[in-house]
Amino acid sequence: MTATTIEQPFDPAAARHRPNPHPLLHRMREHAPVYRYVSPVSGRVLWYLTRYADVQRVLLDPDVGRQLDRLPPELAAPHRRAESRDPLAMLRRNVFHLDPPDHTRIRRLMAPAFGTRTVAVLERHVQRVAGELVDGMAAAGGEADLIRDLALPLPILVVAELLGLPSEDRARLRGWSDEIVGSGDAFRVRRAGMEFMAYAGERIDERRAHPGRTCCPGSPRRSGRARSAAWN
Repeated sequence: MTATTIEQPFDPAAARHRPNPHPLLHRMREHAPVYRYVSPVSGRVLWYLTRYADVQRVLLDPDVGRQLDRLPPELAAPHRRAESRDPLAMLRRNVFHLDPPDHTRIRRLMAPAFGTRTVAVLERHVQRVAGELVDGMAAAGGEADLIRDLALPLPILVVAELLGLPSEDRARLRGWSDEIVGSGDAFRVRRAGMEFMAYAGERIDERRAHPGRTCCPGSPRRSGRARSAAWN
């Protein structure tokens, strides 16, 4: 693999490519299959691989990971500087961005929440929320956008109910999600990220002060322990 850095028009994060990214990906595959990109929002260095063989090689390489503490200090330093300026950095600190052994430990803590009985409850819950969204689309009449009106709001609404968040906060949660995922505007993304993190911090403090059940009966009760184990 040979890395190539090219100026615009290779801007994979640009909003103009979101409706149909495939022409851009085709050009990158032809001219810059391993592409170093610096995010204009956070300054974070990202690598785009667009050839199947390269992607497979990286995914199977145990020396390639997600956690900065696995990198030599001189390589991790620019990423940490970018992370310190990125209000969405906390959103990326989840099990999907961990490497073993941290990933293995947190996944083991989460396993009871995904047993057969719990998943059956979750399936009914997802079906109900999806049905409500479809009913809303039908009630609005005319044409509907399945991405905007179903695919984007469904995950955030499902997770909100699973975590026991107030139903009256749905509109705010969906608004933040839409801004972060779809606005393409750096200022709006930062503002939405900061507002969401402030909201999440308030809900975490409330849950710690007044523990309660979520609608998912197998939810792990050691989230604070899991978080500290992963991030410290």
